[in-house]
Amino acid sequence: MTAISDRKPSPPDWSIVDRHVAREIAKSGDVYLGELHKIAASIEARASTLTAVFSSSAVASMAVLGNSSNTWASNPQFIVSGVVIALGWFAAANYCVSAILPKTFPVPGAHPERWYESTSANLNQLLGWEAEECQGRIGRALVANGLSARRFNFGARLGVGVPAIGAGAWLLTSLVFWCV
Repeated sequence: MTAISDRKPSPPDWSIVDRHVAREIAKSGDVYLGELHKIAASIEARASTLTAVFSSSAVASMAVLGNSSNTWASNPQFIVSGVVIALGWFAAANYCVSAILPKTFPVPGAHPERWYESTSANLNQLLGWEAEECQGRIGRALVANGLSARRFNFGARLGVGVPAIGAGAWLLTSLVFWCV
């Protein structure tokens, strides 16, 4: 059984819809799509910030490893956990970058040339067709935002968890070398 909210309503016969209603429907679709753009920009801003933080952390941990190689050469726990931490932060940064990558994102409004072949239709039909097209663009925007948000979320969680993963690598390496 399908819930009421899961059903996709069919578009009305636009030729009988009141012109003001049709105009408001088309306008509200453009406004909604514009708000989705703001959400996408917010995701990208956060992802780019975390990309810089995680990349810097990875480079810093590699610098510490390189600088301390003579001191810690006999300590495999330090080397293994340092490499695991650096690789974890690089992986987290990579996921955040994938949330920023250029993607096709539908923009609000319509190109005037899209209306050229339809000039014989009445304004209600044109507005209705534009509202239907806008609904399709909203669907594509929701998919793009969802994908970016999932990538960002995974990268952020991974980056925050890297120190714990590094500590686990330290403990695991300690156990392995203690047993040997």
